[in-house]
Amino acid sequence: MNGREDLNKMKQEAQDAENGKRYFEASILYKNLLAEANKQNNSELIAEAKNKMVEMNGLAEGEYKEITGETEVSREDIEKQIKYILGDSEKLDDVLYRIGHHPHMYPKKKEIEDTTVVPIFRALASNHITSKDNHALGGNDQKYISYIENYGMHQSVIMQLCMGRLFNELYTKYGLNSDTLTAYFESKKVFSQENLFFIKSGLKNFFEEDYCAAIHVLVPRFERCFVELSKALGINTVSLKRNKKGVDDVVTSDITLSIDLLRKKEFTDKWTEDFCEHVIYVFYERLGYGLRHKVAHGTLSSGEAHKNACELIIYFYLVLAARIKMKNTDK
Repeated sequence: MNGREDLNKMKQEAQDAENGKRYFEASILYKNLLAEANKQNNSELIAEAKNKMVEMNGLAEGEYKEITGETEVSREDIEKQIKYILGDSEKLDDVLYRIGHHPHMYPKKKEIEDTTVVPIFRALASNHITSKDNHALGGNDQKYISYIENYGMHQSVIMQLCMGRLFNELYTKYGLNSDTLTAYFESKKVFSQENLFFIKSGLKNFFEEDYCAAIHVLVPRFERCFVELSKALGINTVSLKRNKKGVDDVVTSDITLSIDLLRKKEFTDKWTEDFCEHVIYVFYERLGYGLRHKVAHGTLSSGEAHKNACELIIYFYLVLAARIKMKNTDK
């Protein structure tokens, strides 16, 4: 068969599955059709297949249930964990510093990699990973996809058992509020005055319970802070781009953080592999929370703009403040 006949056969198979109301199967077949049509540069079928794939993904939701799990932990165990993280100090600054350093506040990459197993249904699904709005996310590394899901389960446990309970303790026992948290960040002398301006604004939004505004201020500003502090640690943060006008016409700019960049040795050596992986999952990984991309592209859902999400973002600022010690440059 020639290329066109192959496409027609693939289209017919997808349509048969759709007509038979086997929507999950149809979504995979339309995805395969889209890939082949793209190879053959068939614009008509590309347009049809991509729309059909999204449509089938939506219809397929009724064919399967989301796999969920419950973690049963006693209240006593949770209280012990919180007390262990907080330590014995009665001073808010000491507690915030301890939280920024504490190893129980983030998943462990090596541990998760070692316990990740690719389930059989994943191979049968032909790499069919979709977003919440039914678009294909791509990716063909099944172990990586399973790893990210495993990582997400560890992160969810931390969020459910530690994060909210921990911050509640900070509010009620240690007097955490916009002023005291801002004063702590200022006292560390880690963030520039420009960054502090936005951090203070985001914290004000948070404590006034405007979580949507807080996220849209604090998420992109974290990236700026991370790049600046990476430079202070000696990491090369200058990006070189060659202008198409000529070889000698070059443009430099600050780096844009990405998954690949954060996994480079120069970053993991300075920030630790576990922290870089945590930043990736929360801010950049599309199969994770991906907050940086969602804020940048306006795809953050209303259900994601909540108190716990903001507390998680604030936690990352606590890490930066705790792990960086700036040299005194006062004259």
